[in-house]
Amino acid sequence: MDSKTMQILRRDAEDICRSAIEASVPDAAIQRALAQLPPCQGRTVLVSIGKAGWQTAKAAYDALGSAIEQGVVVTKYGHSQGPIGGLSIYEAGHPVPDEHSVRATEAALAAVSGLCARDRVLFLVSGGGSALFERPLVPLAELEDITGQKINHVAMVRFGGLVKVVDALGGVDLCYDQNVNDPYSGMNWTAGCHTVDGNTALAFSRMRYADVQGDFGRAARQRQVINAIVKKGASKQTLTNFNKTKKVAAAALSSVTVDEKASTSSLLRMALAFKSASGKDGISGSVYWTDPDYYVDGVGSCVLLNDAKNIQLFSELSHGTHSAGTVGTLAEQQN
Repeated sequence: MDSKTMQILRRDAEDICRSAIEASVPDAAIQRALAQLPPCQGRTVLVSIGKAGWQTAKAAYDALGSAIEQGVVVTKYGHSQGPIGGLSIYEAGHPVPDEHSVRATEAALAAVSGLCARDRVLFLVSGGGSALFERPLVPLAELEDITGQKINHVAMVRFGGLVKVVDALGGVDLCYDQNVNDPYSGMNWTAGCHTVDGNTALAFSRMRYADVQGDFGRAARQRQVINAIVKKGASKQTLTNFNKTKKVAAAALSSVTVDEKASTSSLLRMALAFKSASGKDGISGSVYWTDPDYYVDGVGSCVLLNDAKNIQLFSELSHGTHSAGTVGTLAEQQN
């Protein structure tokens, strides 16, 4: 092949690469997509989340301008490059969600509330969106209805934040009796017990597709992770090491979102309760249900709870009359 032909091939290859890169740049891709949309008959609201959230929101605003009546942008700390019209811009934690993630999510949900069929929501998602867009799924009133108990305080444990806690502890011991290679959670596991780091503990607590028990199995492994953290955190080895205790405490506080009425004493009681629950005289498990594959039109697959048994369970837990052990329908099926 002569040099002229080589130059032509190289030029063509460079043109192909350049065109591919230009076609994949968010700004151009978003503006092309928006140009194809028919005019909106009502309000246009923008929600842009992810590490590229600011960039994608800027591209949309450049294309539509004042046609965007309201908007919320949620991106990683340090990724905002300034104001975008009248859009509300939030920076939050990634890969570990924090209280700003929750506040930003609440703002986004408020922005899209009250819309009708004439309105349009532009929802732009880029990498990291799942960590930046966080909100507890079950409202407090619904939890009180399920348990039959008045709930005075709420603590939301972010499993992404537990990476820091586990690493601060120097790893925790976890057990699972199956070999796993799950690309969705990133869990690669050889059957047995292992001392794992934070990222492995996170994958351990997220995996569900390779577990025959699905979400129920995942919930059990999440409890195991919490118990392992509490056990090692309360150990003599940890408590007598001031530097380690300080690191663990800082990591733990950044991994938990609590209600505005929570106090130091309520958090201490919660920690002691976790410790008690993880001991031989503790109580752990899940709620009771009657149908784990209950289908609701417009919602999808759900779990139909056993209201009577759950009210009794939480009443006994509240009064301290329930015997130690594992509770819930899943525990009954395994016995």
